[in-house]
Amino acid sequence: MTVHLHDGPPARPRRAPAIFLAIILLASLTGLCGCPKPTAQRQAVQPPASSTVSLRAEVKRLKEENRVLRQKGTSAQISVALYFMTQTPAEMFLQPVVVTLPAGQKQPDAALRALIAGPPAGSPLKPVLPKTTKVLGVTTQSGVARANFSSEIKTLNVGSRGEALAVAAIANTLIKFPDIERVQILIDGSRTETLAGHVDISQPVARNDTVVMLPAAGTAGTAGGTAKAPTVRWPASTPSIT
Repeated sequence: MTVHLHDGPPARPRRAPAIFLAIILLASLTGLCGCPKPTAQRQAVQPPASSTVSLRAEVKRLKEENRVLRQKGTSAQISVALYFMTQTPAEMFLQPVVVTLPAGQKQPDAALRALIAGPPAGSPLKPVLPKTTKVLGVTTQSGVARANFSSEIKTLNVGSRGEALAVAAIANTLIKFPDIERVQILIDGSRTETLAGHVDISQPVARNDTVVMLPAAGTAGTAGGTAKAPTVRWPASTPSIT
């Protein structure tokens, strides 16, 4: 017998059985994991028609509820403290007067218009802003009220103390309203450095109680006092703020 020897590489084993076993194993694992088909998954997230109808009805109800609440908030009468100037032998201060604003007004705008109109008739207090000033609107965002005035506000003819009182009167009046923490004073829609050359208002200003003097019973009052401010209805002779 003759034996033939081959110098080449050994023959590779046949793969068919291994590939067949891998396919069987993969199919078994897929069945065991219970993975849903893509179409079944898309169908599962679709809400039933009845739920969609209920959601739309709820959204409609909430919108109507918000409309009623906004209407109540605008039309209800409120009391707000306005700040006017008072003079002592030593210094000028702000003194609060609580006024009742009429219904049907945008309340922050109405409060500023009442502030510009000045103190009640017969009061010894003095106005802090020129009466020719117009309120162009008040908007609030992230706790900051943007109070927009006409350019007449810059006709304010006062020194540094009077200007500080005017700025504080605006800020203190508005910060009494909910959601207002600081006030950015604008003139014709734009920021300005000062009203009369003394007090920086280029950034939002906070409430200033250091310039407020409450009236004390039987006396002219002291700075930082705790007496109750007088309450009046504003305006006394006209039914609405114009």
